[in-house]
Amino acid sequence: MAKEKVKHLSAVFASVFAHHGHITKEEAKEISGLEDHEFDKAYDKASNIADKVMQHEGGGRKNRENRAQGD
Repeated sequence: MAKEKVKHLSAVFASVFAHHGHITKEEAKEISGLEDHEFDKAYDKASNIADKVMQHEGGGRKNRENRAQGD
């Protein structure tokens, strides 16, 4: 059970980096070692965390989407 919690936490952590554009979603999934369904739940949680970080830094989802598109 503890191993799965660590995998889930690493998925969330890696997904925050993916949401910020530092790595791809596929790379984050590979780092986590989770199955698709479990990774998708972690990726969704990371979206909320990434939004909060961006708001704190003066950005938000819109700025993150623009960076991902190269604007």
